[in-house]
Amino acid sequence: RITDSIKLHVDNVNVRYEYDVQAKIISFDSSKLRSPGMHTISVLQEYVRIYSASVLYEELITDLKLQLDSPYLAVGALSQLNVSLSSGDPSHIYIDFKNGSEAYLFHNEKSGFTESFDIMFSLAGKYNIVVRAVNSRGEVTSSEALLVEYNLKSVTAMVENILSLEEAALFHLKSTNEYDVAVECEFQYSDESFQMGVTLLGQEQMTPVYYFFVKYGVHNVKITVSNHVSFVETTVTIKVRRSVLHNCIVFLGNSSYPKYKNVLLQRRIDLYYFP
Repeated sequence: RITDSIKLHVDNVNVRYEYDVQAKIISFDSSKLRSPGMHTISVLQEYVRIYSASVLYEELITDLKLQLDSPYLAVGALSQLNVSLSSGDPSHIYIDFKNGSEAYLFHNEKSGFTESFDIMFSLAGKYNIVVRAVNSRGEVTSSEALLVEYNLKSVTAMVENILSLEEAALFHLKSTNEYDVAVECEFQYSDESFQMGVTLLGQEQMTPVYYFFVKYGVHNVKITVSNHVSFVETTVTIKVRRSVLHNCIVFLGNSSYPKYKNVLLQRRIDLYYFP
């Protein structure tokens, strides 16, 4: 039976405590556990130890960091991942790459923990790498997003050579990539440039890209196809007419056939103006 005459010792040092008579619970300020590790909690009544227990005290985990060299990585390329912990003594640290591989696991690490990894992915995709540190005080997580992309291989372009400013140029891009790849296409000619995002089809399929020219003439168009980890370039030469007047009527003269002797022949054609 606990009475008002009890005392509470932590590592044989008297500490202030509170006693809940109904719940029969003794509580005290855990800051009295001044350092991490095992501590002895004792209850004394009239100088007689009536209860004793060992308690593991662990610091709260804080400042867990996960850092990548870059948020982008090419398939099959190496990059470095760094994990650090400023305070707290985790019983376990898990690192999950979210790619189906087994998570890294560390046991009983201390404050100041740092570790570096060489990482590589065999498939393109978006990965959310997560590190989790756990002890008796709780757990802390940190994460970083990583975009893994395929390196681009050669690209060729084809386009109709005779166009007008009123027509959209239809480029056919062909890639030797094995897979479809999301890319950015930049068209550059003279002092003009234009960018658009497309999905470049793999296995040498034709990828259609439409583009309107704003200047007439003969243009050497440089096409740059890029993603976050690589780029390729190709050049095509295109002749663009100045303008077109549609539905002009051209008189061809009288018919030489007797049946249509007095019929004036005409033909509707397009006329182009060149610079």
